[in-house]
Amino acid sequence: MFELIAFGTNASYVILGSGLFFLIFMARFERYAAALFCLFCVLFLVFSLEGFKNAFLYIVNNPFFSISFFLAYCLIGAIYTVSPIFGKWYNFVFYVREKNREEKKRWLQSQQYKIEDLKKNIAAHRNNISSTTDAIRKDYFGELVKKDEHLLQILNESKGTMTPELFVLWQEKEKEIFVRDFVLNERISIRKPEPEEYKSRIVGWIAYWPIHLLFSLINDPFKAIGKFIYRTFYTKLKNISDAMWDKD
Repeated sequence: MFELIAFGTNASYVILGSGLFFLIFMARFERYAAALFCLFCVLFLVFSLEGFKNAFLYIVNNPFFSISFFLAYCLIGAIYTVSPIFGKWYNFVFYVREKNREEKKRWLQSQQYKIEDLKKNIAAHRNNISSTTDAIRKDYFGELVKKDEHLLQILNESKGTMTPELFVLWQEKEKEIFVRDFVLNERISIRKPEPEEYKSRIVGWIAYWPIHLLFSLINDPFKAIGKFIYRTFYTKLKNISDAMWDKD
């Protein structure tokens, strides 16, 4: 078995290095089919240089090992995807949940800013009602006043916390909010992820786990370091922004 991986020529090293770079690049965008095709091409070229016949004969002459390797590959892919704590689905759901909480907190804060606007709108609507004799316009503005007064009451009673009434409003707003996926650089919803919505991504994790794991081992540590540095210097960054903005 060891003879199969004991590559010796410089050409093999060049091919392996180039293939590894391309695999990481494809994994960056989760283009697993292209990455797998690249992997097969690399292995074919390397085996051609180092003895494809010997490698093929080893697989044919050792069916138990080949089948065991395939089953182990599938099992590891399933564990890598569905395991708690370190599984890809767990971490993806955790990421979306944290983004949901951030947006929910930001939305709750924004609702407090609406109180004064609502008071102004209510006053303006009432002026419009008193200044018109048109029954349709009176009903229209009357409904606006009722709606704004109801929302104003909900906001005043919530005191910046999520109440059942506000939660209903949040569920509607939640459908409209998307965040940028750091890895794929695409928009994803902050609603609770459902497996059927991300079927292709989950299948990709299971089927092409070595490629994705390779990228994760390189990407995740640097990403974690970047987040740590950001949190550490957040106050400093905020002070710089405030100081620059306050300048004449």
